[in-house]
Amino acid sequence: MLRFQVRTGFLIIILILRIVAIALYVSSNIDANRAQGLAGLAGFTLIFLFFTVFLDLYHYCVWWHYTPYLDTTCCCCRAWKHARYLPYILVGAYRNEHIWGDESCSNNPCPSRGLEHIATFHSSGYQPQARWTDLPKPEPPFDPKQKLKPQPTYIGFHTTKADSAVKIAKGGFLPSSQGMIGPGVYFARSLEATIGKVGAAGGFGAWIIAEVNMGKVLVVHRHSRDQDIARTGEWHAEYDTCYCIHPDDNLDEFCIKDPTTQIVRWVTVIEENDDPNVKQLGLDNEFESTKCGCF
Repeated sequence: MLRFQVRTGFLIIILILRIVAIALYVSSNIDANRAQGLAGLAGFTLIFLFFTVFLDLYHYCVWWHYTPYLDTTCCCCRAWKHARYLPYILVGAYRNEHIWGDESCSNNPCPSRGLEHIATFHSSGYQPQARWTDLPKPEPPFDPKQKLKPQPTYIGFHTTKADSAVKIAKGGFLPSSQGMIGPGVYFARSLEATIGKVGAAGGFGAWIIAEVNMGKVLVVHRHSRDQDIARTGEWHAEYDTCYCIHPDDNLDEFCIKDPTTQIVRWVTVIEENDDPNVKQLGLDNEFESTKCGCF
């Protein structure tokens, strides 16, 4: 994205300078034929400039509207809350710390809620915010008739098989019929935590980062009586989300009742073993032939 923005800005400056040059040639006091010839030559070079812009735009679309190998449908056939697929080469350990614009985010904790930013710069161990119980909440109104102020959204990490992630991108999340804190869709507070929960069982091949509207939250503790009650799913009648506190806060997880209304948007990353498209399109080495890695 930064590369595209820099190049676009650079090309716009060149375009403006060439237009100024054409205007100066036309309005100059030199021989009319010569002025027209120079203006025509400068105008002709604009063709190559526009071609360069369109080529950069195509490269941008390949990156930003990337489609993995397992998804053979067009973007119009996907769930509208699915923001995009991100090529695995952009995230985590694949980034080159020595390339301008590719350095790790220096904010700790990072206030950004951009899912692309989180996937690119914080995928390995990012906890988007404090425990849900530690977050500041809006105070309830004095008048019961007044509407509650909107609750802050939360960032959740969900790991699954690659083909399942593609199905989710097309049709959205489907709640499970049972689970540790009842039926619903489960998320962890960090990618590392969710890999630890399902990766060992062979379920890892893709991961999803979602922005979630938590709604009314029931908080339970791991290995407690309230967790046993939550497992029955009775909390669905009064709450939107069940948040489970573990002794190790890295392992906290939460379950949402209705993904259709509670999930604001999500992005998906398919791992290398399940997505040969990255190498087939040359996205894994596109910047290696450039001198400074950005132009």
